[in-house]
Amino acid sequence: MKRYCAVFAVAAALASQGAYAQADADKKAGEAGRPSGDEAASEAIVVTGSRIRGIAPVGSPVVSLGRTDVLQSGKNNTAEILRQMPQVVALGATEALGGGGQDATANQSRAQGLNIRGLGTRATLVLWNGNRVVGMGGFGNFVDPSTFPTVALERVEIVADGASAIYGSDAVSGVANIITRRNFDGIEANARYGIADGGYHEFAISAIAGKTWSGGHFNLSAEHSGHNLLLATKRAFVTSDQRPFGGADFRSTFCRPGNLTAGGTTNYPLPAGNGVGLTPAQLAAGSPNRCDLQALGTILPKQARDTVLSSFAQELAPDIELFADAFWTKRTFLNANVPTATVTVPSTNPFFVTPVAGRTSVAVAYNFYPEIGYTYTPGYEKAVMAVGGLRAKVGGDWRVELSGSIGRSDDLTNNTQQANATAIAAAVADTNPATSLNVFGSAYTNNAATLSNLFTGLFVIKGYNVLKSVNGSAQGSLFDLPGGAVKLSVGGEYRSELNFGILTRGTQSAPLAGDPFRGTRTVSSVFGEVYLPILRNSGIPGLQSLNLSLALRHEHYSDVGNTTNPKVGVTWVPLEGLSLRGSYGRSFRAPSIAEANFKSAGYGINVNTALADPLSPTGVSNGISLVGGNPDLAPEKSRTYTIGADLRPLPGLSLSTTFFSISYTGQIADLVNPTVLQSPFYSAYVIRNPTQEQIQQYLNFGGSPLPISLGTLPATVSFIIDARRHNLGDTKMEGLDFDLGYQFGTAIGDWNLHTSATLLTRLAVSAAPGAPVVDVKGHINRAPEFRLRSEVGFRSGPVSAQIAANYATSYINDLTAPAYRIPANTTFDLFVGYSLGKLVPALKDGSLSLTINNVFDRDPPHSNTALGYDPQSASALGRTMAVALNTRF
Repeated sequence: MKRYCAVFAVAAALASQGAYAQADADKKAGEAGRPSGDEAASEAIVVTGSRIRGIAPVGSPVVSLGRTDVLQSGKNNTAEILRQMPQVVALGATEALGGGGQDATANQSRAQGLNIRGLGTRATLVLWNGNRVVGMGGFGNFVDPSTFPTVALERVEIVADGASAIYGSDAVSGVANIITRRNFDGIEANARYGIADGGYHEFAISAIAGKTWSGGHFNLSAEHSGHNLLLATKRAFVTSDQRPFGGADFRSTFCRPGNLTAGGTTNYPLPAGNGVGLTPAQLAAGSPNRCDLQALGTILPKQARDTVLSSFAQELAPDIELFADAFWTKRTFLNANVPTATVTVPSTNPFFVTPVAGRTSVAVAYNFYPEIGYTYTPGYEKAVMAVGGLRAKVGGDWRVELSGSIGRSDDLTNNTQQANATAIAAAVADTNPATSLNVFGSAYTNNAATLSNLFTGLFVIKGYNVLKSVNGSAQGSLFDLPGGAVKLSVGGEYRSELNFGILTRGTQSAPLAGDPFRGTRTVSSVFGEVYLPILRNSGIPGLQSLNLSLALRHEHYSDVGNTTNPKVGVTWVPLEGLSLRGSYGRSFRAPSIAEANFKSAGYGINVNTALADPLSPTGVSNGISLVGGNPDLAPEKSRTYTIGADLRPLPGLSLSTTFFSISYTGQIADLVNPTVLQSPFYSAYVIRNPTQEQIQQYLNFGGSPLPISLGTLPATVSFIIDARRHNLGDTKMEGLDFDLGYQFGTAIGDWNLHTSATLLTRLAVSAAPGAPVVDVKGHINRAPEFRLRSEVGFRSGPVSAQIAANYATSYINDLTAPAYRIPANTTFDLFVGYSLGKLVPALKDGSLSLTINNVFDRDPPHSNTALGYDPQSASALGRTMAVALNTRF
């Protein structure tokens, strides 16, 4: 704890006013972070954490980013900008991960999710102007914030507090509300180009045009952005061989020359050469050949995105307004893969050799990359959504609103270059040495026509999500208390959701479509919120003002039942410049449609061979697992409370701290892992020594024969695991958020200092009902124990500058033995901008800027893992430099 306090104290001395300030803090008048005219105009209209117009959430802190914060970030999309916040972590769905912690393996389309507190992208609700957005990421599990172009951003507000009483499902760890520009006049055009080592480049071209008039507005924005493919060959620190660093050797055994097995697990490393005329005497059992496939892999896929967004409002009559917002977006991606396969070679192959007499076939783990290069997986994700309705004043300050929304997202992961098992089998069975496939050496040139057909297998994932909703609400004042008018908001929502997916296997010439998955649900909700300003400027010592809020929401799901969630918040101002606040609420996350439907992607029977089993005399057992969704799932639940204080002792100086506590129960997970038989806490999901009737029941689960994967059914089935998704895990998290800001003027210019940090004091998990609670604070695949961003900003005339420090504490990697600590990570960012108004009067609001992220080009901390670094906690980009031109007419 002492080392974190020391780091925080030093950062506070160097801190800056940059991006992250409490939303209810004084705006940074006269500095770069001040809201623009269109920001200020809508500030009281769209609020986050409350449904009462113009009332900030009582008891809950709000963190906000404005337009200038976006421009100074040096980031290419909204998701990357938000991850600079200490409360937002890069666990789960990021473009750098098609695998990793928190279900990142499901993110085949490389979408970017938002993860507040590190409890998962599914536990964070992302809104657009206060509206729920159609789900993305293949199965509609999350919303990609980079959908929204940076040119259209007015601000982003984050409430890192449970908010299901306000918004419903998914708001477990918090809510991010992406608020886009409305009252915009003129034309703004921006261009940005960035580079990094290894030929990496990124770009963004965007524009917005708008017009306001008496009683209405319209604007239209568009953005084209992206970056090229970054391969691991461009980063020397990416390696699977950690032995030089005292770690393990994670290199693959799929090599050239490869490794041969003959009916067992013993490896016979093949010698270098052309593989022609090998004899058994040349094959000796021993350590396998190894090669570093990760060093050939993809760090970042190629991405390109096009987005169009519009906003419209028109007063139809006094006190009646029509409004509509819409967006369309399409993102394409391309990932490079290293082609490998286990090739079963029959004795008829002209190059066949076996070290075991009598074998009629052998298996060779082989790397085809030196012969055919990369295979590629292209794909896309696109979405379209519209929200519209009517607002009306109906007497006094009462307002009613009726709105509807409709949205659809489509995604395709078009992997048409998988290993084609049929073609490979035919190639090795060919008896003609000129055309047969030789996998026994490293220097043989195989026939080009033969090679061209080997990777034509399919693994094509296609799906779409549809969201439709109708919302109605009314709000206004009821009566007065000493602190002001009591305000009430009541309403209801009806929502329908659809999720469709299909997996196509087979080959390019003979595609084999799987059983399509299609799930639907409806959700009906009623909600209410009351704001009670009990005292304001009372003159009573120790009780200047006191505000209270109460909220309640009830939802009925057609597939998973009912849930009711309350929330209470209180803000107490004992004396001028000091406010104390607290909140308590219950939240939930409903199972996704895919999670609650058995026939979602990947369902069926998995064959488990030689699974570790302490009850077996041999130490291993053979059996089967049932995988898929589970209609018996219940919603995940959480209880959250916060206690905080905001202090403003001097003009321009603000200090804030918040203690948070989250109890998250019934978390959904599957049991597809090799340790199930070793833990007594999973025994409820295991049938040992099943009868033939039980085996047949599972093979035909749901009434029809299930697809069988990962092998053939063993002769003796010793166990059956119900490995479907279940309500298994619990998480307890506690910690502190800090925020310190100071702005002041001097003879040479205006200074802005700010530090924002998050410290976890407790993070403990229980993997299954009845399992022990394990302390995982400061461990890999978890939120950082301590994270900080500190900035120093300066403005003088047309010149503005900012330097920022980013710090994340060290953490334990216990995925390998022995466990060890991955070092802390510190990077620095620099921004320099120049206003063009004096040089080009027509561009009075234009600017030219240079941003350098990771100024000192620091490599990510070394990790004893297959990559050599942890992409969930550090970027492999290194130093990036970007030039941006922003113009406004």
